[in-house]
Amino acid sequence: DEQLEKAKVLPKDIVFVFDTSGSMQGEKIEQSKKALRFCINSLNEQDRFNLITFATDVQAISNNLLDASKANITKALAAVDQIEATGGTNIDGALRAALGSDFAPGSARAKMIVFMTDGLPTVGVTDPQAILQEAQTGNQKNKVRIFNFGVGNDVNTHLLDKMALDAEGVSSYVSPREDLEVKVSDF
Repeated sequence: DEQLEKAKVLPKDIVFVFDTSGSMQGEKIEQSKKALRFCINSLNEQDRFNLITFATDVQAISNNLLDASKANITKALAAVDQIEATGGTNIDGALRAALGSDFAPGSARAKMIVFMTDGLPTVGVTDPQAILQEAQTGNQKNKVRIFNFGVGNDVNTHLLDKMALDAEGVSSYVSPREDLEVKVSDF
C-alpha cells in the first residue's frame, strides 16, 4: 500500500550542495542539473531542504531550510535552470555553509547533505586535510550524513571518500557518459 510506504519514510532535512565552477562546464553540469532536478522532485511533503550552489562564491536559495511545498520546489527548480558553470571551486566554503544549516537538533529527522562536485578545490581553503578537519568540526553538533556524487574523471576521490566516511555517508562517482540520475536514485 503506497500510503503505508510513505508513512514509513522518515522526514528529512536535506541540503543539496551543487558545484557550478567553470570546470563543471558542458556535459558535467547538464548531467548534474538533471540529477539535481530528480532529487528535488523526489522530496516528500514533510521534508525540509535547501539548495546551495558554489563556485568562487557560495550562495543558498534560502537562509533557512524550506518546507518541501510545491511552491518551494518550483522555486528550487527555477534556480537549477539558472545555473551556469563559471568561476573557481570553493569546496570548503560550500561545506561550511551546508553544515551551518538549521538542521532540527535532536529530532528524528534524517539529516543529510548531498554534495555534487567534480571535486578539485581551487578557491578558499584548498588543502584537503584542512577541508576534512573543518568538515569534522562543523559536523559535531548535527551529525549530518554526507553523500557525495563526484562527476567526471579528475575528481579528488580521496577527499570525497574520507568526507563521506567521516560523516557515515557514501560517495558515488560517474564518468562523463554515465547517467548520474541512476546513481542518485539508488541513493
